Amino acid sequence: MVFGTHPQTLCGPFANPGEIFAGRYVDSTLGKIRFDEWLPQAEAARINRRPSTKARDEPYYRNLVVPTFGTMPLGSIQPVHVQRW
Repeated sequence: MVFGTHPQTLCGPFANPGEIFAGRYVDSTLGKIRFDEWLPQAEAARINRRPSTKARDEPYYRNLVVPTFGTMPLGSIQPVHVQRW
């Protein structure tokens, strides 16, 4: 398999490489995933955490964060929502 180095190759046919490299690109498909569907994926990606840290964080997510943001699509969560929370 050969991988290209051109920005369009790295970013896909519909992405604007300038937006991605500047940190302003938003994946429209990711924005449709509900927070409670995304959270387990995000937690699985956080490596090198002690079991005690995971045990501490899990009740916060379950009791505080998921009841508020769980059914919301990721793309709809705005800073104002977090500030109000």
